[in-house]
Amino acid sequence: MLTLQDLDNMPSDVYRKKLEDSAFCAEVDALLKSPVVAAQPQPEGEPVDPSMPDRASQPPIRRTAEHVSVAPVAPVAVAPVAPVEQPELTYEYQPMDEFNRPLGGKQVLKYRTPDELTKKLVEQNTSILRQLRKVSREARLNQPTAGLPTEAERFTGAVEFKEKPLTADERFQLTQDLNDPEKFATARDRLLESAVGVPPSQLRDTLNKQQMDILQLRAKENFLMFSKDTNFLTGDNATDKENATTLTDWMFKNQLAPTVDNFNLASSKLRAEGFLLEAPVVQQVVVPTPAVVPVQPVVPQAQEPVVQPVRINEPAPVQPKRQSQVPSGLNDRTSSASGVSPTSSSTISLTLADIDSMSADQYKKNMRNPDFKSLVNRLQKEADDKRRQRANA
Repeated sequence: MLTLQDLDNMPSDVYRKKLEDSAFCAEVDALLKSPVVAAQPQPEGEPVDPSMPDRASQPPIRRTAEHVSVAPVAPVAVAPVAPVEQPELTYEYQPMDEFNRPLGGKQVLKYRTPDELTKKLVEQNTSILRQLRKVSREARLNQPTAGLPTEAERFTGAVEFKEKPLTADERFQLTQDLNDPEKFATARDRLLESAVGVPPSQLRDTLNKQQMDILQLRAKENFLMFSKDTNFLTGDNATDKENATTLTDWMFKNQLAPTVDNFNLASSKLRAEGFLLEAPVVQQVVVPTPAVVPVQPVVPQAQEPVVQPVRINEPAPVQPKRQSQVPSGLNDRTSSASGVSPTSSSTISLTLADIDSMSADQYKKNMRNPDFKSLVNRLQKEADDKRRQRANA
């Protein structure tokens, strides 16, 4: 049976571990509530066991909190606190002009916090600025701009052709004027104006302008189709602009219509004559990767003495006769060092870049040589083939 002395002699760690046992806790509670222990006077500290006669002579032992069993406390439910809603406030102001006169009505803003008031003031100011910008922009766009040149072509709007009926008196007077040789031209114009609604001079101007606009649109559309199919545009702005000017001027002088077939004809003619500029062809040289050859170990071998052959009356090598250089007619970068004209079909070694670097006079002089001309055509054809292959790749 458990006694108070057993509890006092029990180590604290053992006592703490036994408190986890519900049976031990019930036994301790029953021991503390027994009538024998309750009848004795209890000093400050733990109760005295009557089974121990010398217990009264010992100093009292104060019981700590770990020796007392505490009943579990039920959790208390805490009701959630509702947020306090701020009262609605009002901010009013009256906009005034420079003479302290009211501008419109009074402005009223409802808010609850200072941040909400600031946000509403910012939104109101932003709306006012947007409206002012819209009004000023519309006013500037709707008014004619000053300072435009007087010779600039003005837009007159679409011409409306409709019949202009004549009265009986006007028809009678018109028939009389048509029979009068001096009034025939005026009467003819009035008759045509009554049918179409505009004077004949305005009708002629409208038809001529419409015809020119249609011709320009047709020429632009056909040129774009031609340049897309033949890769006429090289990608260089200066070269493409000069080639397009040369092409259109040549077609205009020869009175060719701006069709796709005529663009192709003009391009072939001008390219054959060398009047079209070509972009420099960049040749890509693929550097082969050197193969790694494994090194074999070299075994030293005994060398035999080398006997030099004895030559009697060894003939001296024949020195080649140097030929005098003949002016080639080209610049120093394309001239031949052997004196042979570089325009020879067997020793030619020119590129398109070398031909482009020639001066105009030198180029015209060399074009008289058929070999040089055939070389230019061949190089140009090779460049066109390469570009076509890259485009189809």
